[in-house]
Amino acid sequence: MFLHSKHLENLCVFRFTPIIRCKHIPRNEPFLNTVLDSDMKIIGRFIVFVILVGLTGYVLYSAYSEVETKTIDQLNAQQMTHARQAARGIEDYFESKLNMLAFLSKSEHIINLDEEGRQILALLYYEHSESMSAITRVDADGRIMYTMPYTEGVIGADLSDQVHIRDLMLTRQVTLSDVFTAVQGVRAMALHVPIRHKGEFRGSIGIFIPYEKLTKEYLAPIQIGANGHAWIISRNGTELYSPVAGRTGSSVFEASSRFPSVISMVEKMLKGEEGVTTYSDEIVENGRTEVITRHAVFLPVHMANTFWSIVVSTPEDEVLALMKGFRNRWLLMVVILMAASLIYAYSMAKAWAIIREENRREQTEKTLRGTNQLLNALIESSPLGINITAPDGTVKLWNPASERIFGWSREEIVDKPLPTLTPEIEAEFNTYFTALLQGQAYTALETRRKRKDGTVIDVNLSGAPVRDDTGRIIGGMGIIEDITGRKKTEEERVRLASAVEQAAEVIFITDHEGTIQYVNPAFERITGYEKGEALHRNVRILASGKHSKDFYQQVDHTLARGETWAGRFINRKKNGSLFEVEATISPVRDASGKITNHVAVQRDVTQEVGLERQLRQAQKMEAIGTLAGGIAHDFNNILGIILGYTEMGMLKIDNRDIAEKSLAEVLKAGHRAKELVRQILAFSRHSEYELRPVQASLIVKEALRLLRSSLPSTIEISRNISNTGVVIADPSQIHQIVMNLCTNAHHAMREKGGVLSVTMEDTELDESAVAQCGGVTPGPYLRLTVRDTGQGMDASIMERIFDPYFTTKDQGEGTGLGLAVVHGIVKNLGGVIAVESELGKGSAFHVFLPRTERRQSVTERPAGKSPSGRERILFVDDEVELARVADKMLTHLGYTVSSHTSSTDALEDFLERPDQFDLIITDHTMPNLTGIDLARECLRIRPDMPIIICTGFSERLNEDVAKAAGIRQFVMKPLVIDDLARIVRKVLDRR
Repeated sequence: MFLHSKHLENLCVFRFTPIIRCKHIPRNEPFLNTVLDSDMKIIGRFIVFVILVGLTGYVLYSAYSEVETKTIDQLNAQQMTHARQAARGIEDYFESKLNMLAFLSKSEHIINLDEEGRQILALLYYEHSESMSAITRVDADGRIMYTMPYTEGVIGADLSDQVHIRDLMLTRQVTLSDVFTAVQGVRAMALHVPIRHKGEFRGSIGIFIPYEKLTKEYLAPIQIGANGHAWIISRNGTELYSPVAGRTGSSVFEASSRFPSVISMVEKMLKGEEGVTTYSDEIVENGRTEVITRHAVFLPVHMANTFWSIVVSTPEDEVLALMKGFRNRWLLMVVILMAASLIYAYSMAKAWAIIREENRREQTEKTLRGTNQLLNALIESSPLGINITAPDGTVKLWNPASERIFGWSREEIVDKPLPTLTPEIEAEFNTYFTALLQGQAYTALETRRKRKDGTVIDVNLSGAPVRDDTGRIIGGMGIIEDITGRKKTEEERVRLASAVEQAAEVIFITDHEGTIQYVNPAFERITGYEKGEALHRNVRILASGKHSKDFYQQVDHTLARGETWAGRFINRKKNGSLFEVEATISPVRDASGKITNHVAVQRDVTQEVGLERQLRQAQKMEAIGTLAGGIAHDFNNILGIILGYTEMGMLKIDNRDIAEKSLAEVLKAGHRAKELVRQILAFSRHSEYELRPVQASLIVKEALRLLRSSLPSTIEISRNISNTGVVIADPSQIHQIVMNLCTNAHHAMREKGGVLSVTMEDTELDESAVAQCGGVTPGPYLRLTVRDTGQGMDASIMERIFDPYFTTKDQGEGTGLGLAVVHGIVKNLGGVIAVESELGKGSAFHVFLPRTERRQSVTERPAGKSPSGRERILFVDDEVELARVADKMLTHLGYTVSSHTSSTDALEDFLERPDQFDLIITDHTMPNLTGIDLARECLRIRPDMPIIICTGFSERLNEDVAKAAGIRQFVMKPLVIDDLARIVRKVLDRR
């Protein structure tokens, strides 16, 4: 290399090219070969001469090159010093401002923005107004709370759409913006520091740094020679400062797109590198634009959350100005030497020039044809719509993608005005098209356009001016991308994200290892873990320990197969409490089908599980009730037979006979069985309690006699039951209270045995006692105490012992209803129950029932004969023995009886002689024809016929149903002769 390439170009020094390429001119080969043969010696001498000239030039150039290199090195060292001083000054400037803002962000006055906080901001602004154009307090939502200088219309302005505020709200870190026009109307850069108070993000405190002052102080003073200067870019390639007019604020990639050396340097700068380089640029002098070479240094400027990169450069011509004399003399010598060679080779060079020009013309035409073909293919095959519009608005180019996007063919649109506008956006189009005709380009403009079919689509537009060979703008080119589908996809994604965020179900996403990568708000609300606590932790934080290892392995195997797992988990909240969820875990696959994550959707079913458990228990109790009803029906029929025959037997024997005593015991047992059936029905809610005055002590003694045989010998029963007063209750209720309390006591002592103490006495509750018990009034009460020496209870169990379905017994040993039933009975009777217990010593239950002055109802059979009569009675019951004993009882009472065991036979008997009967007594539950149906048929014939209907139990029959059917009396089985005589006589007498 003899000369620097740039200098060779500027001075138009010839370039060496091949002398002849025969394959390009096959027709001239003979002539050229002759010329070569005749001038070979001349060419040889010419080559030797050129070599000598070259050696001479090389020696001179070596000296010149060494001086040039040292000069440039010294320049770069000087430029690097300037750059470092400017960078250090800018970094120190921002560091001081950052320290000030960090200090302010911790001030309670600034955090709460009280009056003193506002005064602090005002004072700081006035003290530092030369170095900052505004100081602003912004809340957590990105709105201005206060700013100095104070501007009324600015307070409350929403800054959340500004990039640096959005970054601050997202990262909650220090942010520094690019140069922008603030809402206060100044061109500045915003430096914001987040404000946190007790871990809560409370917004930020920021200042606006006057862009002009900063550059004037640190960059403008840097000037080397006439055209040496500094310029600076942001981390996204925007020129923040440049002394070249029109460059500040523009993208360096656009402004220097024609200079690859500049782009190469900028790419290094954006990586935060520093270095020395040479690049080409253009300079305007005296109205002329000239491309020059610049020597430059660059290095990064670090501040806050970003960095800039500063460049200091000087034109090469200015650097080497002092060497011009030496260079010119050197060039003159070389030119003289070269001129001799050129003159000597003129004839040969002329021939070469002709041949070379012909080849170049052919190659240029070929290249141009190829370029045009390539450009045409690019336009035709481009997936983006490309069109060119003339200044008058007519379309000159319309590619196939434009046809596909808009629906108009080339024939319909070329040389015609652009028809894709709507009235609403015509002004926008005119604005941008006018800008194109003025030489301005635009990119990524999102707007809307109309298709041929009338539909409106979303498009992304980019535009650039089209110039002719002279640089004159002859139209505008538009590049259109249809983004309708992409926007819809984005909207769907936003809707999906919103649905997940607002879902009531727990939703979280994990990776292969079970590490949580996303949780929705429901996860935080239900589990108690905040998002920051759950993210990047394993899902095992929810494990309750209630599932076996095999259970989790089964879940893992299902997920490993790429299948969805569905089932229930018992999870543990952050506070340690358990909750049950209905879960679905599904794989998430990428575009290739590979599983990348798992998404879990969990619904809290804790309350539902409890309700299901209660429902199952209620269904169990309903089944027990149904069974009890069925047993009661059959048992009442059997009792009717036993009681009936016993009473008839007692009527036929001598009262002094010992057989009467035996039959009396049988009758007593039958009545007790009758009460037991009624108690079963009351418990299963198939009948209501009959409240009346009762002497509770007799019922308690009877219950203890029944209980004694069922308790083990290890449990001793101690009782102290006085002849207490009377209470208003159903005897079966008192019996149920005693049995449930004693059964619980038995369970408390069954392992080690003990003493079961039952006491009953009259007592008085005064005001103080009532205050302790609660829920009752002062007055006379009966107190029943059941005490055991078992294991006792702690406070947590005592708080729940009266809750339905709560039990401390093993599964299958209790329903959890015993004490709840006792509590309900006592409360309904106007009483109260109290409990005391001590672990390891036992428990005591105290039942207080209000006493009454009313006398106990007399249930014994009254003296004298039972009511009798002479009327005619039709009796029906499908139980043969019941029909037989009823016949005997009614006959004994003096009535004429026609008994049947078939309801259809009885109906036929009645239909044959309806006037021969004074009363009908019928069972209800019978085959073929029920008692109700029989009564309706008989009443249809004789509406005045008195009818008595009996039942041992029926779900559908009660006193109201019977009366609605026209039946005079509804009675429950079994009936003793006195009750039967009284009821029959009462019905007959009311005819």
